[in-house]
Amino acid sequence: MHRFLKQTTIHQLSKFNKDKSFCVGFREEVLNRKNFWSIYLTKYKDMAKEYLGEFEELILTMVAALQDDAYGAAITEEIETRLKRDVNLSAVHVTLYRLEDKGLIKSAMGGGTKERGGRRKRIFTITSAGMAMLCAMKETRLELWKRIPQLKIS
Repeated sequence: MHRFLKQTTIHQLSKFNKDKSFCVGFREEVLNRKNFWSIYLTKYKDMAKEYLGEFEELILTMVAALQDDAYGAAITEEIETRLKRDVNLSAVHVTLYRLEDKGLIKSAMGGGTKERGGRRKRIFTITSAGMAMLCAMKETRLELWKRIPQLKIS
């Protein structure tokens, strides 16, 4: 789905979500060899009381941000470049598989490339449950940050 369309849809739906009771998710489905995008609304209160560690949250955020380019090496490189933080590729892979087991991301094998000697890479995408988890965590963090008077977050 085109990124602009996703962002526009999220913006439009957020107007009706003033009480922050749901989060928007997207899923690509294939029917009769044609791709369709579905919009899912996930209620915060329906989410399991599951908590993510700091590194899990970071990896989940990177998967959402990188979209179609979210694979182990790209996630590692993005963290090292943007956050100036050394990250072990093995730790990223273990965390990706743990998030997949929790249903917050899913994976599929991408095509092979000449640079990789024909080997395929596993591409990760965020699920609607994963996006709902990120939305809930963001809201929680903002509420806590607002309580710090020196920061004056509106």
